[in-house]
Amino acid sequence: MSLETTENQLVKPEAVPLYFKVSAGLKRIIGRDLIVNDFVAIFELVKNSFDARATQVDLVFHENSLFIIDNGKGMSHSDITEKWLFVAYSAKKDGSEEAKPIGDYRDLIQERKVFAGSKGVGRFSCDRLGNHLKLQSKYYMDNSQVEVIDVNWDMFEKDDKEEFVIVPVTHNVEQNVILPKGLAQIIELFIYM
Repeated sequence: MSLETTENQLVKPEAVPLYFKVSAGLKRIIGRDLIVNDFVAIFELVKNSFDARATQVDLVFHENSLFIIDNGKGMSHSDITEKWLFVAYSAKKDGSEEAKPIGDYRDLIQERKVFAGSKGVGRFSCDRLGNHLKLQSKYYMDNSQVEVIDVNWDMFEKDDKEEFVIVPVTHNVEQNVILPKGLAQIIELFIYM
């Protein structure tokens, strides 16, 4: 970088853009700090079910775990990578969230444009409820597989100097939703047909 002077006038170099980096500690702020208690955290997750056009949502407490099972439209791989993992982005807010397909005139009557959540941070309420999240989602399209995301929230706690995007979240695909013994029969009620 050099500065040139002409007739006692200093010529400044071209401005160089700088960029924000996001600390892994952001997860704690938008998860545990903004979600004030467990009831609000569960409410945020149920709102997600409502926004996915679920007509039934069950909360099941089983062996120190909470299962939120709904019959909403589910998420595709693209939904997970382009929306769910995109912090503070909300397809609901920008109007690009698609609705569950319309089956008959009753669905047209129930068509809604208002969503319960639209800030793109409700998914972090899971952090308030425990240190591990296993998300299983089957998109409403026929023959879709189950997208599985495993999040170890403790990985974000190791070092606030670590960048948020560096912390891994694992993904795999299953043919069916996997639940502990005794809960497997519940899922039969919720698979979209």
